[in-house]
Amino acid sequence: MTVARSFLDTNILLYIYSDADPHKKERARELYREQAVSGAILISTQVVQEFYAAATRRLRMPQPTVRALTEALLELPLVIVTPAHIRACNPFRDDGRQPARSAHLEPGTRPKRG
Repeated sequence: MTVARSFLDTNILLYIYSDADPHKKERARELYREQAVSGAILISTQVVQEFYAAATRRLRMPQPTVRALTEALLELPLVIVTPAHIRACNPFRDDGRQPARSAHLEPGTRPKRG
């Protein structure tokens, strides 16, 4: 049986460690716990990078703590963001027109130019 994946955004991870909003903190913890138990968590390399930057700068968490949390995040199922993914999200072609293209690309492929 295949488990449906739930993509966790950077903000969910930051709410877990922020004391700014206790309600959001508790809800983020619940979401993470639910997804961890079911094996449904999915994050991207971009989320890991954003978490590290925001946790150290905005939340002012100690770097050794953030480093350890980042290492733990890297053990989760990851979407590795590649140049092909970024190009696929670019809504305009070189000529300025918006192309119709598939939202899903295989890693290492490029969208076809029309």
